[in-house]
Amino acid sequence: MIPNKKPIQKYYAKSIRDAQRYSKGRESYADKYYKIIIKQAKIKSGNVIIDLPCGTGNLSSRIEKTVHSKKIYMIDINSLMLK
Repeated sequence: MIPNKKPIQKYYAKSIRDAQRYSKGRESYADKYYKIIIKQAKIKSGNVIIDLPCGTGNLSSRIEKTVHSKKIYMIDINSLMLK
């Protein structure tokens, strides 16, 4: 018998205001980890960066500004997060 499992809770911004609040809350995360990610992923100037799911793009924006990537693709299921 398979036990009943609660459905996975998903958070999708329902307005620009929701997306802005989410972005503000994630700034410290991006500030803390972008240098570690650059080092671990060996990202260098001229690389192409793909961030999926990017959310509001805080993390990938900091990486791009640091390494000056050739191109950056930020993809997210919620178009409000991309705005």
